[in-house]
Amino acid sequence: AQAAAAAQAEAAAQAAAEQRRQAAIIEEQRQVALREQQRQAALLEQQRIDAQRQAAFQEQQRQAALREQQRIEAQRQAALQEQQRQAALREQQRIEAQRQAALQEQRRQQALLVQQQSAPSQSNLSGLFGSGHEVVQEFAGQSRVEYNLNMQGQGDVRRTNF
Repeated sequence: AQAAAAAQAEAAAQAAAEQRRQAAIIEEQRQVALREQQRQAALLEQQRIDAQRQAAFQEQQRQAALREQQRIEAQRQAALQEQQRQAALREQQRIEAQRQAALQEQRRQQALLVQQQSAPSQSNLSGLFGSGHEVVQEFAGQSRVEYNLNMQGQGDVRRTNF
């Protein structure tokens, strides 16, 4: 009976050892599954973080491109405004040049008018012939007319009848 009790104790010990071995295997499988879940969760988290970084990077690129477009547009607008300013300045200069020319012409006309008004009212032959000229005209032996102009622009007319 002792041998049977020993065999029974041996069988119980083996059963307990097998049970512990099976429990250890199950615990090992549970630990492997838990590590796999953690690895998968970490991988998903890393993918999420990478996706966020990628989205942030794309947003930065989009913002940089938008700022560059705005900078280029601002430069274009500034160039256009400068062209318009230059055109307006040229137009002002053209108008001012016309005004100055008209003013100069008006002064010239006024000076000419004053000169004409201040000239003696008598006929000044030196204006026609210059100074120091003499013109003689005879009419078929009947009369003779002499026109003499001196350096002062005064004229003398003599008529001689034959």
